[in-house]
Amino acid sequence: MGETKSIEQLILDVLRKENKPLTTYQIAKKIGVSWSTANTYCYKLKDKGLIRGEEKSARIGMSKKMVWWIK
Repeated sequence: MGETKSIEQLILDVLRKENKPLTTYQIAKKIGVSWSTANTYCYKLKDKGLIRGEEKSARIGMSKKMVWWIK
């Protein structure tokens, strides 16, 4: 039986592999979870000091998005 990785570990793995800031949506798509699940776990990792996050404004319109990267 293979070992199942936690969502937190999957997020850390994808951020290390990409080696660039990713949005919550991009992370969710890459690890196969919903946006809200990815968002929850990204904030948990931020609180633990393992990743950093920053709110960015969209180029068009008033929307904002979070981008995350390895600390």
